[in-house]
Amino acid sequence: MRVFDARRETSAEIVRLSASVAWEDSPRPPRTIWAEFPAELEPSLSEELDGFTIVAAIVAQHHGERRLAIEGTLCPRLAGNVSAATSLLAGWFGGFVPGIEASRGFAARFSPPRARSALFFSGGIDSLFALARNRDRYSPAHPAFFRDAIVVDGYCFHPAGGSPRARDYWRRTQRATSSAARIAGLDPVFVRTNFRELEDDFDFFGAKYHAAMLAAVAHLLSPRVTSATISSGLDVPRLRPWGSHPVLDVLYSGSSLSIVHDGVESSRLEKVDRLAAWPAVLGSLMVCHEGPLGTDALNCGQCEKCLRTRAALEAAGASGSFETPGVSAADLRDLPLGPHPWAVAGYWAELADRFRARERPEMSAAAGEVASRAGAITRWHDGRGWKGAFRRLDRRFFGSLLLRASRQLRERT
Repeated sequence: MRVFDARRETSAEIVRLSASVAWEDSPRPPRTIWAEFPAELEPSLSEELDGFTIVAAIVAQHHGERRLAIEGTLCPRLAGNVSAATSLLAGWFGGFVPGIEASRGFAARFSPPRARSALFFSGGIDSLFALARNRDRYSPAHPAFFRDAIVVDGYCFHPAGGSPRARDYWRRTQRATSSAARIAGLDPVFVRTNFRELEDDFDFFGAKYHAAMLAAVAHLLSPRVTSATISSGLDVPRLRPWGSHPVLDVLYSGSSLSIVHDGVESSRLEKVDRLAAWPAVLGSLMVCHEGPLGTDALNCGQCEKCLRTRAALEAAGASGSFETPGVSAADLRDLPLGPHPWAVAGYWAELADRFRARERPEMSAAAGEVASRAGAITRWHDGRGWKGAFRRLDRRFFGSLLLRASRQLRERT
């Protein structure tokens, strides 16, 4: 794979940084990948290809490219770290480790004169917790004090703004994050990108790609920030090979920018417990990916993520941004589990324990039933039993091709 032709296009409202990507070993069409920033940030944007290198390397590894050739210079620390990241992913999921080349050699980057820390911010539980704990730990004079909230359009949905659902989600995200940033004294930095288009498979996005996308955006902002934090969605007991991981995310650091993975020692319910003491930001909580909602609500209130969050807020004795607070056992009956049941199992098991301790047996039993269903699906996903073994072989040697074909056949019939 080649990454070349770095460009900067400026208008009155935005600055677009872009690069061309051409495949060498995979029969895939060339792409132009880009990220757009507010025009006032133009002096704070990088001319280098470091950010594009990160996303290209992960996609190249996934598709078996033998090398990643960068037209220009490349940070030597980043090159070594990204090579380690692709090796880690190959160890987890199989595949090749592409060699990394730079046509003009390697050159260390220099940090801005003053340290500035940023947080990738979605308005959800994980990033709000990272923000709350940052404010607990650091004074405004400390370099680790978050000053920027980086909010990315095109991260959850492909393409950015390309569907009614995506546009509605981005509208709600801007509203929620702007409100929370104002309360916390953060400067919101709204970014749009098409990095998902380089490989739009959702399983790949989850398993390998999503932290790489965020880190790439941070490197494009490296003349402005020296540290960018990615909030952990998992805690230590539930860690598994995944596209955002405390071992993986830090490997996207370079000589002028550190990527930090924060919050892995705290469970989801422990995070909600901390946020219960900051009700002002909980009023801006947004966790819902459904839509378009067609209302002014930030969350639909009925999907698995919404019900899980409503239950956690009730268990913590807190309220949030939901029009209907609290949750009943009947709400959890036959609840759809979403694409990542292995995470859902842990969240609901923790809630079952909390409701049991609160002497709410009906809620404990309902949460435990959701956890049990999610656990059964997880055992199949993880390759336990003959069906799981078949899935594991398909994933490792065929890139889940047989599973996708099976899903398409079921949809047609």
